[in-house]
Amino acid sequence: MTHFKRKTFFENRYSLNKLIEFRNLVVDYSKNLSYNPYFPPTRRDLVENQKAINIRTEINKVIDSVRKILLEANIPVGIIYSFPPAAGGRITNLDLLLNIFNLKDYDVPLQQLIDIIDRGIGVYSDDKIWSIIRTFNPINYFMRLLEFIFNIPFNLLKNIGFDTQKIETNFIVKTIKFIYLCICSLVSFLTLLNLLGYLEKFKASFKYLMNYISQ
Repeated sequence: MTHFKRKTFFENRYSLNKLIEFRNLVVDYSKNLSYNPYFPPTRRDLVENQKAINIRTEINKVIDSVRKILLEANIPVGIIYSFPPAAGGRITNLDLLLNIFNLKDYDVPLQQLIDIIDRGIGVYSDDKIWSIIRTFNPINYFMRLLEFIFNIPFNLLKNIGFDTQKIETNFIVKTIKFIYLCICSLVSFLTLLNLLGYLEKFKASFKYLMNYISQ
């Protein structure tokens, strides 16, 4: 996944448009639902008309990509849900996107999911100017290249069927990744200074600074 603060203008625009389109689908879907009049008011089921059925198909096509876009923006797509005491009272993490068509069974209003989508739209809208700056910043592409190289083993494991999500989110792995990026960035910076002929001046300045601090 590409964190939203690393996305270019074009990636930001794609993510933003995808969220807006998905929100419109969800709103249109909710407008085409009605209650079955043959059930008692206390247990009426929602009925989809033909338009809602068609929209449901479109939602299913894009739901995974929308979920990824929201997670890249640090927007949680789940809530802590407590089952009624009669159902055991257990607590679980309810993914609102993956359960979008079952939210009525949990007495969760569809508006709660729309609120999450609106938060994502706000994140990408606010980051639009920064995404333009990143588009013309070579350092952004360099860092993404380093991350791509680091993630090669995980991508290989994914391709052969392993679930690497827990490994990638492990604190030790994230720490190793941070150290790796720092070391690679430092080595690349020093290499660039050497190619430009400023390495010795940088080393002299750094040595002078360390001596000044140690005094």
